[in-house]
Amino acid sequence: MSIGSFGRRDEWYSPGMTTVTDVITVKLFAGLEARTPERRARYSLAPSDAATVGDVATRLGLEPGATGIVLVNGLHARPEQALAAGDEVSLFPPLGGG
Repeated sequence: MSIGSFGRRDEWYSPGMTTVTDVITVKLFAGLEARTPERRARYSLAPSDAATVGDVATRLGLEPGATGIVLVNGLHARPEQALAAGDEVSLFPPLGGG
């Protein structure tokens, strides 16, 4: 193999590695983590514990209205949106300004 060539896939991709996880990853931003009991900015939840975006906020102990912007895999989401293993949920508090 020479410099600049890609080689075989198994040379860099270890068996058992995957880009899809069996959990839902939740990230909290802009001080929202301070509103959770564990005060962490990142959580991993089982899909059975968080079937929807609304379930995520409840599971993390966030009071109603604590989240303003919600993204699932980088796209805006509503509380009723279903979640699946491998999804990444990003939560932001309500933002204001002028």
